[in-house]
Amino acid sequence: MSMTKRHSAAFAGFGQSRVFRGPEAPLGDLAVEASLAAIKDAGLDLSQIDGVVCTPDAPFSRGDSADGAEFVSASYMVKALGVDPRWTADVPGTIANSTLAAIRAVESGACNYALLFRALHNPGSGTYGHTEETKSGEIQMSGTDAHFAVEQFRASYGLYPPADGAALPWSQYQAKYNSGSREQMAALVMQARKNGLAYEGSYWAQYKPVDLTIGDYLGARMVSRPVCIFDCDIPVQGAGAFIITTAERARDLAQPPAYVHGIADGVPARRSVTVDEALEEQLAHNRDIGRRLWADAGCGPGDVSIANLYDGFSIMTIFWMEGLGLCGEGEAFDFIQAGRISPTGQLPINPSGGNLGSGRLHGINHLMDGMLQVAGRSGKRQVKGADLAVVAVGMGWAAGAFVLGKDPL
Repeated sequence: MSMTKRHSAAFAGFGQSRVFRGPEAPLGDLAVEASLAAIKDAGLDLSQIDGVVCTPDAPFSRGDSADGAEFVSASYMVKALGVDPRWTADVPGTIANSTLAAIRAVESGACNYALLFRALHNPGSGTYGHTEETKSGEIQMSGTDAHFAVEQFRASYGLYPPADGAALPWSQYQAKYNSGSREQMAALVMQARKNGLAYEGSYWAQYKPVDLTIGDYLGARMVSRPVCIFDCDIPVQGAGAFIITTAERARDLAQPPAYVHGIADGVPARRSVTVDEALEEQLAHNRDIGRRLWADAGCGPGDVSIANLYDGFSIMTIFWMEGLGLCGEGEAFDFIQAGRISPTGQLPINPSGGNLGSGRLHGINHLMDGMLQVAGRSGKRQVKGADLAVVAVGMGWAAGAFVLGKDPL
């Protein structure tokens, strides 16, 4: 174990709201529900919460929504809970970015008990990255990318997720490594659904508790070849929350903590003028994060017993596997076969289903599962010997990775 840098933070509580397919309940109410559950799980009082942080970005918002409707900010939560924190932050990106901020805040002494939450809105329209033409001929898009002017040159041609972020690099992977068929990918997607059905908080377990078969997957509607509908996580309305504090304080709280052993965040990189480097760009980001993560944690990919890897699209998990060095270059599709990634396999991946198996909660499930597994709190989903977990959320600059352990440093 590296002695040059020691972390002193820990995850001490978790809470999740109810999950819906659309806006059946106000998003602000769901965020409060999850936050109160996390505070209770840790055995804290509201008066002890002196830090509040979130990532309020709303993927399906058109930018004109009131706080608490399509997004929920830290200031909304402060008012809703009636707390008086000495540190708050709205951090752009994904929950990985706000988690990194919370860890750094408690380690620096900016706060003692940080409430970290994330709320995801789904308008229930059934669209995913929907684009439409207005009467004036302008292209409008659902999602925060609508605010970036560059998308006007991409969206009208369909170069929008999953086309650019998943289908294109997956196709490039197939050409480069002569691997990555849809028949191979089925193993990962089917396992994610099976795992999600064992998690009581997942969308699929609550509303459509049926296994995904190989016939279902191979016969599914194509979205952008080779990506089918089951390679895309299902948008939901829900929220999750965590309590992050110091390792010393966590030991005296209600639940066994998960200790932070290592962290790494994404950094901006120059985007290619063309899309020819889509595969290499994603892998380069993940390799860089992996290199810094293992150095910070003082361990390596062979030391972890469980991996929670982001799967907004199924191919992202493949890129994280290779980028973090959990398998060799061009070997991920072979690795995921024959039950190696099942909860009883060589390297369990996303034992609670991740996004594909639980719903599009932007990394909440990944952090939750990594935290609960190493703390021995996963119930029927508990992976035997899960004492060190790697969690990777997001992509590019809006990414972050964590090593969580059963024991303190």
